[in-house]
Amino acid sequence: MILARVFEGGRGGMSRELARQVLKLSFGEEGRSRMHELAQKNQDGRLTPEELEELDHYVTAADLLSILHSLARRKLGPEVGDGELPCRTNRGRT
Repeated sequence: MILARVFEGGRGGMSRELARQVLKLSFGEEGRSRMHELAQKNQDGRLTPEELEELDHYVTAADLLSILHSLARRKLGPEVGDGELPCRTNRGRT
């Protein structure tokens, strides 16, 4: 994975401290609410072109966040339980 190489940088990967901080990253309530609103409008076929672009940006950001969380969980191993995951995304669904 290319993104993993950014964190490795020849230094043995993401530090454990960075991994713990990455797992604290998530969308706030306002962002989650907006994503839900856009997803609902998309399902109903009522999105404007601008809203569709906004939804696509949210999906891209959520995908990136999911990848970062995955890298962090791999670094921390059993230290992290499922209950500590701050954001789960599913492309195209909320």
